Amino acid sequence: MSTERILVAVSKDIADAARPSLEAAGIGAEIVQVDDGARGLTAFVKLLRVRQPPLLVVLDASHERLPGTRAARAMRAVERGFEMEAVPILFYTAGAADESMRGALAQLGRAVHLKRPDDASMAEQAVRMTKAIVKLLQKVRG
Repeated sequence: MSTERILVAVSKDIADAARPSLEAAGIGAEIVQVDDGARGLTAFVKLLRVRQPPLLVVLDASHERLPGTRAARAMRAVERGFEMEAVPILFYTAGAADESMRGALAQLGRAVHLKRPDDASMAEQAVRMTKAIVKLLQKVRG
C-alpha cells in the first residue's frame, strides 16, 4: 500500500506552524513541505513519476519565483501528460480572490481559494489552513 501525501508549498513559517495542527487532526497523510511554487512543481512531478500523486496540493499564489497560479497551471499540464486525474488544489494566500484568481480557479478546476486573515497570528492561520485541508480531504476521500 502506498503512502498518501499532501504537498504543501507555502511559506516555511506558515507550513511549520500548520504541521502540528495537521498531525493533531489525524489526517493520516505524509506532509511533503516545500518553500515555494517552483519547488512545489518539482516535488509534484517527482510524485507523479512514481505514480503516487498527492491527495491535495496547497499553494500560495504570491510566491516570487513561481507564483502558485502558474505552478498550478504547470501541474495541470503535467497531469495531462501523465494521463492522470486532476489533484485538488487549495490556494492559501494573503490576497482576496480577485478577477485573476477567479479566472485561474475556473480554468484549473478542482481548485479553491482561502484567504489568510490579515490580523491572525501564525497559530490562527495554521488552524484555518488545517480546517480547510481536513474539509477538502473529506471530499476527496469520499
